[in-house]
Amino acid sequence: MNKRNKILAIIFNSYIVIFFSVLLVITESNENLSLKAISWVNNILFLISLYEIYKVKGTIFDYSTVFSVFLFIFSTGQVILYSLGIDTSQMNVFKNASLNEIISATTFFIITYQFYIIGIIAFTKKENKTDYKKIENGKLISSIKIVATIMIFLSAYQYLYKLISYLKISLTYGYASLFKSVNNENPSGMMEYLKYLFLPGWILLLFAYKDNKIKRRIIEIILLTIALIQIFIGSRGASIPILIILIFFIIKYKEDLNKKDILKVGIILAMVLMVIPIFKNFRLISNKSITSLMQTIKQSQEDNFIIETIEELGSTMYPYILTERAVPFKQDFKYGESYIASVLMLIPSQLLGGESFATKAALDTWLQDISSLSYGPGFSILAELYYNFGKIGPVMGFFIGAFYSIIFNIKFKNEEYGKVFTIFKIIFLYLNMLAGRYPFHSTLRHLIIIIIIPFLSIILIYNHNYNKEKK
Repeated sequence: MNKRNKILAIIFNSYIVIFFSVLLVITESNENLSLKAISWVNNILFLISLYEIYKVKGTIFDYSTVFSVFLFIFSTGQVILYSLGIDTSQMNVFKNASLNEIISATTFFIITYQFYIIGIIAFTKKENKTDYKKIENGKLISSIKIVATIMIFLSAYQYLYKLISYLKISLTYGYASLFKSVNNENPSGMMEYLKYLFLPGWILLLFAYKDNKIKRRIIEIILLTIALIQIFIGSRGASIPILIILIFFIIKYKEDLNKKDILKVGIILAMVLMVIPIFKNFRLISNKSITSLMQTIKQSQEDNFIIETIEELGSTMYPYILTERAVPFKQDFKYGESYIASVLMLIPSQLLGGESFATKAALDTWLQDISSLSYGPGFSILAELYYNFGKIGPVMGFFIGAFYSIIFNIKFKNEEYGKVFTIFKIIFLYLNMLAGRYPFHSTLRHLIIIIIIPFLSIILIYNHNYNKEKK
C-alpha cells in the first residue's frame, strides 16, 4: 500500500508540474492573471501534499511535514493571507513588489514545491516506532553524554558570550543596532562556528536523560530560558526552533500522551504563536525595560498573533523577488556555482591554495550588495534555485526534497544506532527549520559538523569502550 501511495502521489504531482510549467510561461506576459486564484491553488496543493506525506509516512507529525510547513509559510506566507482576504497592502512583500512580481514568485514556488514533494515522497519510508524507544545499552547512553558534554564545553564560551553581548546591545540600542553590529563582525572561522554546537549538545543531553525526570526538567528549563532570552533580544530565528523542537520531543518520545502532556504542548505552541508579534515590535525599541516590554505586550494583544506570525515569516518571498530583479539583468545565471562553492567551503582554504569560496556561497551578502541595501534581506531556497538555474530552477526542487528526505529517512540495521541517529534527525530539523530563508551552504556545513561528526564520535567511543571491555 505504501508503494502504491508513493506512485500515485508522484504521478499526481507530475501532472501539476506540467500544468504550472505552462502557467509560468503565461504569467510572463499576463499581469492581470488573478493572484487570488493562484494563491488558492497554492493553498489547496499544499494541503494535498501534507496528505500525500501522511499516506506514505503513516504519521502527520513528521520531520518532512514540519520542514515542509515552514518552507510553505516562509515562501508564500503573505500570499496566504492575501488569499484569505486579509489586508496585505502594508506588508513588506506587497508594499515593495509589483503584482506581477508576486504572481511570478508564487507560481515559481508552486512548481518548485511540487518537484520538492516528489523528491520528499520518492525517498520517504514508513515511520519506525522503535526509533523512539528507550536505548537499553548503558554504554551507548554514556557515549552520548560524553559527546554532548564535549559539544557544550567547546561552544559554551562562544555561545554565551554572543548571547550576553547581543542582549546588552539590544536592550540599550534596539534590534536595528544589534543587526549593524552583527554585520560588522569579522568571524574567525571554525572558532566562531563552535557556538552552533551549544544547543544541539543540550538536545542530545535531553535525549540521554529523557527517562530521568529531574534532569530532563532542568534541561527543558535551560532550553526554554535560552528561547525566552532570544525572544527578549528580538531574534526570532533562534527562539522559534527551540520551542518547536520541545513540542516535537514531547510528542515523539512520550509513549502514552496524557492530558498533562497535551496541555504542555498547547502551552508551548501558544508561546510560539504569541511571542512572534511581541518581539517583532519589542526588538525595535532602544533602552528596553520591563515597562516597555509590558507596553509592547499590551500593544501586541490588539493584533491577531496568527496573522502577525504568518506575515513575519512570509516576508521571505522578498529575497526571491530581489534576486529575480538582479539576475540575469545585473548578473548571469550561475548554473550550480553556489552549490559547488558550498561543498568546497567545507575544505580548509589552506588545502585549496588559500582560495576561499565563501563569497560564492554566501548569497545573502551578495543580494544585499547587488541590491544596494543598508540591511541584510536574507535569502531563500527558492532564490538560490533561481540564482543558479533561472526558470528551470523548479526542476532542481526535486533534489532539495530528495536531500532532506534521505536524511530524515536514514535507517540502520543496528537498532540501537538507529535510535541514536533519530535524535540527530531532530537536531537536523532544529538546524534547518529556518533553512527556507538561508543559502544552502549553512545547511551543508551543519550536516557535516553538527550531525555527522558527533554521531560518528558517539559510535566510535561506544565501540572503543565495548572492545576494551571485551578484552
